[in-house]
Amino acid sequence: MQNKTLYTIEIERCTMGRSRGKSLQYYIDEKTGCYECVSHAGNEKGYIQITVNGKHRTAHKYLYERFIAKVPENLKVMHICDNPRCLNVNHYTIGTTGDNNDDAYKKGRRDQKNRKFLTDDEKLALCEDKKAKMTRVKLAKKYGIGISTVGDIWKAYKEGKLQSVSV
Repeated sequence: MQNKTLYTIEIERCTMGRSRGKSLQYYIDEKTGCYECVSHAGNEKGYIQITVNGKHRTAHKYLYERFIAKVPENLKVMHICDNPRCLNVNHYTIGTTGDNNDDAYKKGRRDQKNRKFLTDDEKLALCEDKKAKMTRVKLAKKYGIGISTVGDIWKAYKEGKLQSVSV
């Protein structure tokens, strides 16, 4: 078996469980170029979670902001390699939730036939339910969409930009 080199990225003011000042450790996958994190277990979706300055965040967002630029509030850091354990900032891009969903459909990580589109009337009804204090979780179940999509529709409504949103 070939020896692999273990690399380290130090995390400033980081706390993880009982350890402080912990670093992210990874091996480089020569086939994909991914920096495979080996120092931390991933969450239920495989993403590496860290705590910096008392704030929980994903490692890929932390690394993007540390080495590239601040992520605008309405955007997400996406893995173009589709590897949630990858720490290689060259494998990241930013986009909206919709961009991320479109990418998942195009790459076969989501089933296109289960994609749902709400009519403007359904979106307005959702907003009326939201005004009546229905939670995002209940709205998502009622309308058969994701929780983040409920937030996107509500935001569009509040900004006066309510239009067709694909989910």
